[in-house]
Amino acid sequence: MSQEKVFYTFVVAPSAKGRFYRFNFRYSYLYGAVASLLGVVIAFSVGSIWVVSHAADIGAFAKLKKENLELNNQLLAGQNRIEKLSARVNNIEDQAKQLSKSSGLKNAADIDTNIGRGGPSDTFDVVEKNAEHLEIQLRSINFDLDNQRMMLSTTPKGLPVNGYMTDQYGWRRFAGNTEFHPGLDIAVPAGTNVAATADGLVIYADWRNGYGNAVVIDHGNGLTTRYGHMPAIEFKPGQQLHRGDIIGRAGSTGRSTGPHVHYEIRQNNQALDPLTFSEVRKE
Repeated sequence: MSQEKVFYTFVVAPSAKGRFYRFNFRYSYLYGAVASLLGVVIAFSVGSIWVVSHAADIGAFAKLKKENLELNNQLLAGQNRIEKLSARVNNIEDQAKQLSKSSGLKNAADIDTNIGRGGPSDTFDVVEKNAEHLEIQLRSINFDLDNQRMMLSTTPKGLPVNGYMTDQYGWRRFAGNTEFHPGLDIAVPAGTNVAATADGLVIYADWRNGYGNAVVIDHGNGLTTRYGHMPAIEFKPGQQLHRGDIIGRAGSTGRSTGPHVHYEIRQNNQALDPLTFSEVRKE
């Protein structure tokens, strides 16, 4: 093969009068360059076609990944709600047991009626609403029981001392005269402890004509108790007392013929028979 057929010659002249340059390229090099360029173009085209054809798959995968993340978050949120609801239901059951134990009720709250029933018709929201309903019921029952306990603790019960009853509530003969006696006189040895018969607030602690040294306790709702003839006063107005607290000692101060305790119960300042509040009954 001749030299002319083996090479391509390129002549480059920067100007018409200037020096020119000549370049020789083998056929094989030129063909190789063209083939490489065609290969790059073909590869780029194929790659572009692949990307375009798989773009939908890539988008679908990204969407699926996002939906999967959202479902996972919803699952975690649902598990958290279930855990909270379970804790609430357990708390309701504990409160119901406490109410049953403290109040003697067999069924403090209708838990089995509203909670714990499975089935396809039950939904989480329905169970949650039932739990809220039961919580309201339990709060109401607790409130009522607290009020009952407070009423019981502030209602006089029993007598302030254990002794011999010398005078009862009602009309009596005293010092040759007939008079109304608004309470009980209970004879005991001097110095015997005198106990409050209910929870309350001391509203009077001083000398009172006829009563001697006396203490008056307010139990709320217009109910008061009076204790008279004590040798000394150990409390001051404003002090809180509980049933069974010792408020003084039995004595014979005031209008008295011997050591005893005068005990009264009044409702809105109207004297009541203390025996109706006591386990002791008239014969």
